Amino acid sequence: MSEKQPPGTTVTVSDTHHAPFIYVEQAPSCGNNGGIINVTLAAYRHIPGGSGKVATDLVVTAHMR
Repeated sequence: MSEKQPPGTTVTVSDTHHAPFIYVEQAPSCGNNGGIINVTLAAYRHIPGGSGKVATDLVVTAHMR
């Protein structure tokens, strides 16, 4: 569990330029299991199909804990 920071405290975050970009349009599932928060992120995917139609489906892009 994270410690609560006193007011006025800042947290420094460094960027290694290797963290992936996660494309997300919704979080269809989230919860708390034994004090651990979990979130599933998802995005729509558009796939060209036959006869000029486009199929759309929702795919998971990340599971966060």
